[in-house]
Amino acid sequence: MYTSDTIINNKKFNARNAVTFLAVTAFCGFFSSVYLSFSHGVSSPFMVYLAIVPFSLGVLPYSLLYLLGAQSPTSTAKQLYNGGAITVLIGSLVKGIVEISGYEATNIAVFGIELNYSLLYFSAGIILMFIGVSVYFKQRLK
Repeated sequence: MYTSDTIINNKKFNARNAVTFLAVTAFCGFFSSVYLSFSHGVSSPFMVYLAIVPFSLGVLPYSLLYLLGAQSPTSTAKQLYNGGAITVLIGSLVKGIVEISGYEATNIAVFGIELNYSLLYFSAGIILMFIGVSVYFKQRLK
């Protein structure tokens, strides 16, 4: 395989990931607007701005990699990063649904320890994304 083939494959891979996250962004925007239209005038910033999460954590990074012609991440790095981005997205979705429903519970018990569920989602997502980015840069330095 020639180097130019690798660059084209890397660009194709990064473009495919950016387009996938763009589809998720469109779905989140649609879901958010439909959910808010049936919420009887109650809204939550976590639901209103739901589509910003996959756009800023998925479309922008993969588009930047595409535009720079950078090496695409390995499967492990991609899965860790995407898993973290999806965890943050699900956390925002759950927080928005709970706020719109008017339910007052903010804590969940994990192994007998009371934890704030939105902080748990956000922390787990950020940690997964950080590990994924670390694996990517470790791969690049080899």
